Amino acid sequence: MRCAPRRTGLLLAALAAGAATRAAAQVTREVGQAQRDAAAAEQACLRGSPDFLLAQRELAMAERTVNGQRLASAEQRLRMAVSRCEAEARIGADGAPVDGHPLERRAACVARQPGYLTLQRMLEEARGAGDERRHGALREQLDAIAARCDGGAAAPAAPAEPPLVEMTTGWTLSVRDGERWTLFWRADAAPARYTAADAALTRRLAWREVGDGIAWAELALSGRGEAVRTRLVVVRLDPARVRFGLDFRPGDLTGTWTLDAMPADAALALNAGQFTADVPWGWLVLDGRERKVPGSGPLAGAFVVGTDGRAEVLGPAAVKARRKRGGVALAFQSYPMLLTGDGEVPPALFTGRGGLRLEHRDARLAVGETHDGQLLIAMTRFDGLGGALDRLPLGLTVTELSAVMGALGCRTALGLDGGISAQLALREGTDVRQWPGTRAVPLGLVVRAGGAGEADGRAGGRGE
Repeated sequence: MRCAPRRTGLLLAALAAGAATRAAAQVTREVGQAQRDAAAAEQACLRGSPDFLLAQRELAMAERTVNGQRLASAEQRLRMAVSRCEAEARIGADGAPVDGHPLERRAACVARQPGYLTLQRMLEEARGAGDERRHGALREQLDAIAARCDGGAAAPAAPAEPPLVEMTTGWTLSVRDGERWTLFWRADAAPARYTAADAALTRRLAWREVGDGIAWAELALSGRGEAVRTRLVVVRLDPARVRFGLDFRPGDLTGTWTLDAMPADAALALNAGQFTADVPWGWLVLDGRERKVPGSGPLAGAFVVGTDGRAEVLGPAAVKARRKRGGVALAFQSYPMLLTGDGEVPPALFTGRGGLRLEHRDARLAVGETHDGQLLIAMTRFDGLGGALDRLPLGLTVTELSAVMGALGCRTALGLDGGISAQLALREGTDVRQWPGTRAVPLGLVVRAGGAGEADGRAGGRGE
């Protein structure tokens, strides 16, 4: 009889656990249904939106006629239509309806203001060209437009370098697992360093081998705002079993490269680095010859392949030393660094310093080096309407992209040009899977299976 109280306690605990399990299962069913209902509501909204349908037609026409101004206008109209429909069916990462953080609502208000997105693109061009005077003038115009969402010109201005806790409160990322969504990252509990891959993400990767040392997988992610439906494509490379090359049109390093130029023997091709005025930005080494000197910046990193075949993703501090040491077969520079050292998140991704716009969402592309020496290429695409709108430049923030690369197991990671420049092609047997961009770029990175970690320096002799 002395054991009776203990048996009673155990019985009550078992009953409580059973009730909790049943409650959790019910919540999971409700979350899944909320996600499906919200997705259906947004798709119905888009199908019935005259603005959206008209903008779709304009986008197709702009792509056929290569009309950049018309393309930008159509993209802006599509973005606004998607934002309106997403707002009507807004859901959180847990599947529950949410109103959004006040700063998120303000950002949505600002994005709807006439002329804001056009000025924003002009601001990015001025920043890339180093035109400080034009950049300052455009910044003033954007601030004046944003003031309309603060209640007028008399409203207090937002701080120039707001900390992450103010900018990203409420941001989350979840991964789909069947009918469930599993949370794997929260901005208010984001790690400052990633020491290993996150099983919540990696165990859902179903790798498909497509060549010696090359495999790929994809996942469905869900975040806030425009990232509510995001497709993540991940390519895993064994650098000891593949060859790297940089591809461009012979004698031409201007913005003329697209996936159509992918060599017939390449297994993978993607746009490389960043560019300004249609030429590659920063350090560029082809065939072991330095074509451009390194650019400078606190978040400027580089992808480097040595003459010994070793591939590395280097942070700003390591680029200078690697250049001095020599033995570089190919290299290109890009920004921003997403992870540095041994998995550390750069402080600027928490503070917004260095010109980073932490709130900006876009299609993303990155390359990373894992803790076990593999290389990962990660691309995100908007997954609305079953992928029919995947060319829209909507998706993650740079902080969220850093979180994804860290969760995938990267110790260093570097952002490549995203948005309408982001493009990737993968050869799978006789088929070529393409995730195209809508803008030509100066330079492509190509990967060939086999070759025991060699570097071509150029692609199929196209570099001269």
